[in-house]
Amino acid sequence: VGDAEYSFHHKADAIAGSLIKNPGGGIAPRGGYVAGTPAAVGASLRRLAAPGVTGSAVDGETMRLIFQGLWLAPGSVAESVKGGMLLAYLAERMLGVTASPGAAFD
Repeated sequence: VGDAEYSFHHKADAIAGSLIKNPGGGIAPRGGYVAGTPAAVGASLRRLAAPGVTGSAVDGETMRLIFQGLWLAPGSVAESVKGGMLLAYLAERMLGVTASPGAAFD
């Protein structure tokens, strides 16, 4: 699409995340990622990986589950959003509670 520039309030040399949650669709049993400057990523990999193993070492079963999770994740997010909208609608209509964000069914 094009080059995007992002401006963050807090600066970080490295960020890390888990593949167990959304990017793995909730089915990846283990895994994660580290992103940032080459020096910070290298230091993280030396600390987190076993000696002689690079940060990309992974077995085939885990890769299958990660790719399956990446396939399933958009549907899981869509179902969660729909469920939240439904609950907001029910809270507003049946309980008289103001939901934020509100139901967008109107």
